[in-house]
Amino acid sequence: MEVHMRLSDNSKSGGINTSNRILETTHGNETWAGLYVTLNDKIDFSQKTMISFKIWSPNANDTVRVKLENSAKTSEFAERDVIITKANEWVELQVDFAGAATVFDRVVLFPGWGTAKPETYFIDDISQK
Repeated sequence: MEVHMRLSDNSKSGGINTSNRILETTHGNETWAGLYVTLNDKIDFSQKTMISFKIWSPNANDTVRVKLENSAKTSEFAERDVIITKANEWVELQVDFAGAATVFDRVVLFPGWGTAKPETYFIDDISQK
């Protein structure tokens, strides 16, 4: 799997995202390339059920798969897909995980899910709402 990611200066600053630093990720030819972060605590969906993030994509209509995993047992997961609505500008996407178990401590993002063409995406402000 070929995935490159790094924190970089926000070369796409503007609109809804004027942060100084962002995550830059480029996936290779794999349709399932992604990145993850393991959290210190399990995600509690009893009151806030949305996972939200900002993304800058070179393409509208690309899919982002959002996967939540139990890092101790990765066969325990929940996945949702969301469509990027605009190209070449920041958009905020939200994915509803209502009813998901409270066993997940890893957030996995697959920008360009199902796309075999190498692309670079920029991600910022991943949060629970």
